Amino acid sequence: MLKVIQITDMHIMPNAGDALLGIATEKYFRKVLEHAEQHHPDTHLMLLTGDIAQTPVETSYQNVFAMLSEVQTPCRCLPGNHDDPALMQKIFNTAQINCNPIFESEHWQFIFLNSQKPKSAGGHLAEEELALLNKQLNLKKEVQTAIFMHHHILPTDSRWMDTMQVENHEHFIELIVPHKQVKTVVCGHIHQEMEKTQDGILYLGTPSSCFQFKPLQVEFALDDKPPGYRVLEFHDDGAIETEVVWLPVSLEELDLNSQGY
Repeated sequence: MLKVIQITDMHIMPNAGDALLGIATEKYFRKVLEHAEQHHPDTHLMLLTGDIAQTPVETSYQNVFAMLSEVQTPCRCLPGNHDDPALMQKIFNTAQINCNPIFESEHWQFIFLNSQKPKSAGGHLAEEELALLNKQLNLKKEVQTAIFMHHHILPTDSRWMDTMQVENHEHFIELIVPHKQVKTVVCGHIHQEMEKTQDGILYLGTPSSCFQFKPLQVEFALDDKPPGYRVLEFHDDGAIETEVVWLPVSLEELDLNSQGY
């Protein structure tokens, strides 16, 4: 069995203590790391699934790297719409902390895709990402597979959020459905919990490590739920157990009246 911790949408600011919508994002990312380390010390892999930085500058990523270096768990990082992939690859470049797109074990392979569309908040899977996916699925037909990316493939049913859905999601679905080894597709970006099944594949969305968006909304709206992260257990027989863990805190400082950021 492989235990994986997914942390997403940290929105780390350039300077420690800087706030976004009233929230000190770095403080809550550290709290999430501490909670995960305390309650899940047997974790095999940690995943950061995008929007690691709010402003993609070296100091933001260096701060994240320093915090991850205090944790002994190996970590893979992939970009979101707020991130700079080249800068991430420059800083997250060790054996323990890196941006390598493939993770393999005896019973599972994890494929990490870049869904960033340059100069856009929305998602898109470029031809090279789809080519990588297709190659790995054909190389490892007998190996159970989980796919991770920042943006969502299936709609959240929040109209404003779904304008940022992976725009070529139908192409992606057509590509993976014939490959029965694909068990799950996991995303960040949506700042809320989502769990749907389509074509026998489990689609998961995970809350942010800072603040959440209110589900089922026409326009941008913040929720009062606390920071969270996801625990996934990938069993040798292909079964997946997962839960979202919410920090036992109240975000009194969150500006719930904000119209965006």
